[in-house]
Amino acid sequence: MDLTPTIGAQRWSRPWGSSHELVDDSVELLAIEMLLSEDSDDEEEPRRGGSRPGKLANIDRLAGFYAELFYRDYFSASPTYNGEHFRRRFRMNRDLFKKFASDIECHDPYFRQKADCTG
Repeated sequence: MDLTPTIGAQRWSRPWGSSHELVDDSVELLAIEMLLSEDSDDEEEPRRGGSRPGKLANIDRLAGFYAELFYRDYFSASPTYNGEHFRRRFRMNRDLFKKFASDIECHDPYFRQKADCTG
């Protein structure tokens, strides 16, 4: 006996014949949907962001250390690299860069170094 649905009638052929009532497709779909929704209730939505157990710790990239090295290499009293190296790397004269930095700092207080909550 054929178990495929008929296109026009919207009913499934049943192997047990006419003694049982044929179940409407919408009832079958509702039952399937209920079964699927029970399975999906068990699965939690993944949380995003913030600290939580099992999340990897932030990687310490030594930003402060490298900022100090950068300052020592290019802006200290006796820099590791001279003005020619600075110009080659940043495509700008070091004195011009210092002037831009000081002008921006004077113009906008956002760029002034301030004490934060750590001191």
